[in-house]
Amino acid sequence: MNEKGDSTEKHGRGKRLLVIGIGEGTSEVLKRYYTFKDRNVNTLAIGTDPSHLLQMLADKRFYIGNNPVKGLPSISPKKGELLVLKSRESLRPLLKGYRFIIILTGLGGGTGTGAAPELAKILKRLNPRSKIVGLVTLPFEQEGIVRNENAIMGLDKMRRVCNSTVVIQNSSILKLLNRPRLNEAFEFLDDILLLTLDRIVNILLYPNSYHLKCKDVSRFFSGRSITMVGIGSSNNLSENIYFALLDSLNSPLLYCDKQNAIKALFLLEGKDISVRKIKEAISRIGFRFNGRTRIMIGYRNDEELEASAKSMVFLKFKLAYIYKVEDKSYSR
Repeated sequence: MNEKGDSTEKHGRGKRLLVIGIGEGTSEVLKRYYTFKDRNVNTLAIGTDPSHLLQMLADKRFYIGNNPVKGLPSISPKKGELLVLKSRESLRPLLKGYRFIIILTGLGGGTGTGAAPELAKILKRLNPRSKIVGLVTLPFEQEGIVRNENAIMGLDKMRRVCNSTVVIQNSSILKLLNRPRLNEAFEFLDDILLLTLDRIVNILLYPNSYHLKCKDVSRFFSGRSITMVGIGSSNNLSENIYFALLDSLNSPLLYCDKQNAIKALFLLEGKDISVRKIKEAISRIGFRFNGRTRIMIGYRNDEELEASAKSMVFLKFKLAYIYKVEDKSYSR
């Protein structure tokens, strides 16, 4: 089941970024991403269910657990943490040699909540100069107090190790859909996660494709911060850039006070986007932030979009501004 290599080069040569999917919650996203991933990206699936792992599409798959035939029943976060610790020597060859690493997982259950933060610690020791970004989901409120409290605990652990942790709260997507069925909600969530993952990979590997500087992107995904995502679009013929930016800022995915954002990074796509049009649009939305928020714009022209424009915004916060978690280790 576990696919190990003989050396770091075997797994890392020519590859600059590693995407790790932990647990079953985000497995569909990893499978879909694998089908069109960049040539500079490797993917690794980690789980406690061997039968589920066998169905995964990934460059490498790794089973953590004691029973490779039946797998494990529902586990606690502590159990998930211990399983990664027991497997760390076998995992080492799969984790070394990357400049960027993205950990994709759902928090709240045992595997994601326990295993992901511990894996991030191992990654940091193996790759001290690498940029580690968490991309995590938080449970629906209906999933119960215990699961939601576990998720916040896991999130706090993640952001203490990762350079940045990007958060999507499951409950927020319900405001984007009209009374969806459960499977529809999860499918829509997967779409958002996949789009977010793809954009993060693109700007980490190729910041110039969005007219961004590498050092600016690196600084944005740093400081052990919490980052939230908003997605928007506009078909307004005369002011599509402004309304696309506004739509992404008004996204239900951004459920916290934008005045508390430390930084904002917009990624714009459209036809005939110019710096002048961007500056005009930013001047009209700047009041939504406080005077100290640094606003960054990345853009690329897409002739196929015709009159429409698309926007994704990443807002960077201190954890204490979003959740009631003590936040002493934050550095800007």
